[in-house]
Amino acid sequence: MSDDDTTAEAETLAKSRGRRSKNDKTGRAAALERLKGLRGSKNKYEVSEVKNVYDVVDEDTYAERVNNRLKDDWIVDDGTGYCENGLELFDEDLADDDDVWRAGSKKGREPKKKKQTKEEKETAKAGFQSVRDMLTSMPQKRKRQENGDKASAEEMKDDDLLGDLMQELHEEKKAKIAPSSSKFIELTRANEKMLESSRIKETPFASSSKVIAKRKFQAFTVSEKPAEVKAEPIDTIDDSFDDDPFTVGFPEDDDLVLETTNASEKEVVAVKPGNDASNKSDGSSGIQSHGKPVNGMSSVKESIKTATPKVEFNVNSIDSFQSYVKVEANANPITDASDSGLSFMISKNSEGEKLLNFYWLDICEEPRNPGHLYVFGKVQVSSQNYASCCIILKNVQRITYLLPKEKDNEGKEVVFVDVFNEFNDEVAPRFKINQFKSRKIDKKYCFGLADVPSYSEYLEVRYSGTLPPLPEDLQGNTFSKVFGSASPLLENFLLEKQIKGPSWLQVTSPHQVESGQQHSWCKFEFVCEVGDLSIHPEKDKKQAPPLVVVSLNVQTVPDAESKKDVIVGVGVAVNRKLEINAAQNTEGLFHDHFILLNKPPGCVWPFDLDKYTNKHTIKLDSERSMLSLLLAKLQQIDADAYIGHDLNLDLLLFHLVSHKVGNWSRVGRLKRSSHLQKSGKMLETKSLVAGRLACDVKISAMELIRARSYDLASLASQVLGMKEDAVASYAGQELRMFFESSEGIRHFIGWTMEQCLINIKLVNQLQVLPLALQITAIAGNTLSRTLMGGRSERNEFLLLHAFYTKGYIVPDKLQWAAKKFKREAEEAKESDKKGKSSGPSYVGGLVLDPKKGFYDNFIVLMDFNSLYPSIIQEFNVCFTTSFSEESSSDSQKGVLPEEIRKLVESRKQVKRLMQADNLSPHLKAQYDIRQKALKLTANSMYGCLGFRNSRFYAKELAAYITGKGREILLKTKDMVEKMGFEVIYGDTDSLMINSNSQEIQKVYQIGNKIKSEINRQYKLLELEIDGIFRFLLLLKKKKYAALVYNQKSNGVVETTLELKGLDMVRRDWAPIAGQTAKLILDEIMTEQALDDKIFKAVKILNDVASELRTGNVPLKDLLITKQLAKNPDEYKDSQGLYHVQVALRMNKSGKLPKKFKNGDTVSYVFCNDGLAHHLIEVGTAVKKEVKSEASVSTTENETPVKVETEEILQPDPLYYLSQQLHPVVSRICEPIPGLDAARIAECLGMDPSSYKRRRLVEESHDDKYLGEETETEKYRECERFIFRCANKDCLQEILFDSPFSGSGSDIDFSLLKACSRCSKSPLSYVNHICNTLTLFIRKVIMKYYKNTFICEDPSCSNSDRRVPIKLFKGYPPCRCKQALMYKDYVDAQLHKQLSYLYYLFDVSKHTDNLVQNEKDIINRLQKTDLGERAKRACSMLSNVVHKSLSHSAYSEINLGQLFGDVMPQRRS
Repeated sequence: MSDDDTTAEAETLAKSRGRRSKNDKTGRAAALERLKGLRGSKNKYEVSEVKNVYDVVDEDTYAERVNNRLKDDWIVDDGTGYCENGLELFDEDLADDDDVWRAGSKKGREPKKKKQTKEEKETAKAGFQSVRDMLTSMPQKRKRQENGDKASAEEMKDDDLLGDLMQELHEEKKAKIAPSSSKFIELTRANEKMLESSRIKETPFASSSKVIAKRKFQAFTVSEKPAEVKAEPIDTIDDSFDDDPFTVGFPEDDDLVLETTNASEKEVVAVKPGNDASNKSDGSSGIQSHGKPVNGMSSVKESIKTATPKVEFNVNSIDSFQSYVKVEANANPITDASDSGLSFMISKNSEGEKLLNFYWLDICEEPRNPGHLYVFGKVQVSSQNYASCCIILKNVQRITYLLPKEKDNEGKEVVFVDVFNEFNDEVAPRFKINQFKSRKIDKKYCFGLADVPSYSEYLEVRYSGTLPPLPEDLQGNTFSKVFGSASPLLENFLLEKQIKGPSWLQVTSPHQVESGQQHSWCKFEFVCEVGDLSIHPEKDKKQAPPLVVVSLNVQTVPDAESKKDVIVGVGVAVNRKLEINAAQNTEGLFHDHFILLNKPPGCVWPFDLDKYTNKHTIKLDSERSMLSLLLAKLQQIDADAYIGHDLNLDLLLFHLVSHKVGNWSRVGRLKRSSHLQKSGKMLETKSLVAGRLACDVKISAMELIRARSYDLASLASQVLGMKEDAVASYAGQELRMFFESSEGIRHFIGWTMEQCLINIKLVNQLQVLPLALQITAIAGNTLSRTLMGGRSERNEFLLLHAFYTKGYIVPDKLQWAAKKFKREAEEAKESDKKGKSSGPSYVGGLVLDPKKGFYDNFIVLMDFNSLYPSIIQEFNVCFTTSFSEESSSDSQKGVLPEEIRKLVESRKQVKRLMQADNLSPHLKAQYDIRQKALKLTANSMYGCLGFRNSRFYAKELAAYITGKGREILLKTKDMVEKMGFEVIYGDTDSLMINSNSQEIQKVYQIGNKIKSEINRQYKLLELEIDGIFRFLLLLKKKKYAALVYNQKSNGVVETTLELKGLDMVRRDWAPIAGQTAKLILDEIMTEQALDDKIFKAVKILNDVASELRTGNVPLKDLLITKQLAKNPDEYKDSQGLYHVQVALRMNKSGKLPKKFKNGDTVSYVFCNDGLAHHLIEVGTAVKKEVKSEASVSTTENETPVKVETEEILQPDPLYYLSQQLHPVVSRICEPIPGLDAARIAECLGMDPSSYKRRRLVEESHDDKYLGEETETEKYRECERFIFRCANKDCLQEILFDSPFSGSGSDIDFSLLKACSRCSKSPLSYVNHICNTLTLFIRKVIMKYYKNTFICEDPSCSNSDRRVPIKLFKGYPPCRCKQALMYKDYVDAQLHKQLSYLYYLFDVSKHTDNLVQNEKDIINRLQKTDLGERAKRACSMLSNVVHKSLSHSAYSEINLGQLFGDVMPQRRS
């Protein structure tokens, strides 16, 4: 801008200032001049004291006056249109036009734009104005047309404020380039069209039927120098555009700039939305010359001269989200408690009592107001509209049960009246219980307390919930225990009313609370007694109301001065009609949106930002102002649920409280004056947002799906099919850089709102809310707790409802400290018995030893349907039964089996309904959601019994269920092998069977045959064909890859690759390793020849190694992700824990918006400096010390010179080749001949000599920690003992692997089992077996003493028995000079082999591992003559092994022998 232009513009501003002073008709300017004249002099002002300013009234009178003021305009109109609406002045300001918030920023920056006139504002406000409206709509000073008023110019120079503005205009600020375009969001036109179909377009809430026009931004060009703009004035059109869903009076959109590139000149068109479609392709219908508006639009041309070089960005502006709007008719929100709404929602019954139909969503118990429950939900106020409502239940009572003693402390027999008298005379006065109700009631108990009878009479006491609960350990002279004292009022309410999940309720005789006296922020509020609330008789027929859902996205940057995070942006997307019972919403995702901006500390707003601000984009100058406006908007929206990824409401609440924002509790629905508990700690977030559901996408996804990582980009990629790099991630300084230019802020707006949209899409795609609603309806807890996860709590409520209905005393809810103390005491006892403190308290499921290898025949996968729930039903396992073999046939079923039966039967019914003809897709989707909820609940019932912190924790029941599961799996394996089929693997409830066939029809015949034979053994257990594998790569326990073969009814064959437990599916390996392994597996799982498979695998490895070394692999494929098991600063040593090192460094630097904590996943890249780095650190320069060239020639006495150089952090290819690719690929290729570790290393371009495969059998690290190691797993590598039949004509080899053979009722001593060929019993030739055992022991001892060393290289056949003289890394080098040598048979192997033989003949240990019925059979056998002889024979064989073990000193440390020579000897 030239000096002349600057001077001219300054004069224009000065004259504008002068004109305002000349046209002053009220004398205000003269008063201001008098005030200036008094500046610097001493003047005294005396204010006369006025008495009796306030009227003194009582509280009832004051409340009545307030209510009258709220209903009427009690202040006389002064001619400017002011009236009182009853709101607080502060809240009224927040809800006012956002041009008030931007007045300071617009003033003086765009003087040529014409402001909205008073008449226009009054028309828009329809005669209703607040204090702020009155001030802003006062008569404006007419602008003067003449030029050159010198007096006004001189007066302007004296004005400090205007002088500062002029100084800012004269400053030439260099335009800063926004962050790298590679990190910005890039949305193609195709993607925009896809997103356009997601927004719900809604009609304005007023009578207008105008629809928001679609608006898009083209690519925006930013130059390094500020552009020169010459703009003609824009005429503002008054089109009464009142489709703002938040409040009447929000400003209209600013002129929207549409930009079209045309060589060096660009045409910028200012668009205002009109009544008709103004976005036609030709654009002729909506644009005319300046000053002649057509259809509510005006245009202007601006020539923009840009300097080179240019940086071009594809911008996703917030205005592009207008294309997601869907029009919905009759969507008028309820703004006040009108009489028409009350008359619609309140009806009368036959007795003339008022009835209120109320759909409840959430319920909470407020500790500061005990004895009351707050139920939040919705009421119907018209045929299509619903409003929020709060029902306050008063006089909620505590329920306590007293168990009478048989005899009191003095030995007298206790009668029931004695218990009542003691409670009335001693307990009630002691705990200040003035009023209570009591009665005698019969109750049952079954939860393990020895001194509590299974059936007894109790004294039920009900007293006010305003009083504290009785102590749990309270005892008296006539009663021994107190039950129910720790039960929350909320729990008692749900159990007594039998309310299960959100549903329609009916309130009798509700009393409405006036708006000025409400305890909540709901539109309506009623008070009633607990007894007046009941379940609606037609709750299943009435449709659930739609919810108002808000997708919330809060962005923060760290403040270096305060060391705290500052909120710089809040994105909000609103859906006002989300059908909670519907499956997936295919018509739209949200109705409206907005974003609030706050500049980071130390930053200033760009001068040209106002062209991007409108009613959807509002900028504010302080964090407190932004939070205040956010609360005001959220209150107007009145959300039923918040949606967000990693929804950090704690952060939002902390900033609201720390900034002392008025009425901060509006973030929830319960009014609060304090955020602290009585102890001084902050209340939990779930309590502070009570009444509004919090749906965290991350928590829900962790329960519903399995993902590599649960960050937003990974979920969007896996669930929505988006590219993972399409969802950008910014933090710290990157976010701060956005605010350095208007284009950067524009990017920030689009990025923030895109995350809001993705959150809604994820909730919609995963069906989070409908599924949570169904689970809550089944379990009977609250929907807010279901959304927070925690299956144990859901199962608790399911069992609480079941046991309460059947008249049982339920277990007390232990407090956290008491629960921890009790559990720790139990663990200490168990650890004393077992000698260790970690691991499960009982043995879990059985995992059979896999027969490793690659199978190219069809494999049949057989699986028991819901094994543990089926065992509970099959054997009647419950607290109320003895769960023995005999009890399973009893007619009296336990509560637990009955509840599971109901869930299973309900699921079968729903699945039958899904198969009905002519079923609508909407209803079918609802049925599918319900059957999923039933399945999740039924399968998690067993976990409630084995979870230590559960109220229904029962170790004995859980151990019995898992024991039965192991027995069933072993029995099934034996039966399958007797049928002549090979079982290659088994895991808990499934078996893999080798069909040894290539014909698919024969394979199905084998599976059906096995299925029918097994299912014949049980009543409720069902074995099914779970899948057919065409190829199977079985590596070890819980680790395999299989090609699933699926042949449809029409003959079409589909194959999918199934991966279980492999490194490639774990997130703690880089994606490049998994991708490479996946490519190799795709080649292995084909019908081609082995040589072709190996050739293609080698080529894949060569290509990947080349890409890594040249740096062509994307950074996202090199990210290694690991989860923190605790807070980073709690790790004692971070050596080798790269994710901990990165977390500590990033927490200290403050470059991320929030610090890493326990449970977070940390992603890092291993770089060329030998350290792990966060993604934002890659590409930065680091200092490194290296020796200078001159120091190379220095002598030994001279100190080498070190020079600091800068090195750019880049991924280290050698690390990824050796530590990521090689381990993952070599493990999956281990069973493939020709693809050993050395060959793979050679293909990756590494030295193969260091990867020579050892022949020593090493136990897998993963196998050690799959649970407690059983004896079978411990000795799985030992050589088995085989002897021949003593009959010379037979000589049949007999395998002896246990003292017993068979299972169940067929169990017997192995020595009594006759030979399969000659029918001779081994018991008749025990001496022969003893001699064979002695020779076997000598053979393994001789093998050890041979001291044979073999080469670790498989291709080398060298062996040596000489004692090595030279060692390399603890091992002697081989003569082949390519590898090391190691012992073929070490002392540990010898000791394990002898221990196995000793265990083999130990009758007592094997008896302990049997189930109860088998133990009974063996005990009966031992009492017979043959059984006693067999036991003595096993004892004799055991002594033979023990004799050899006693000579071994491997596992024994005798200090007397070690230090015997140095110890003093006694004199004789």
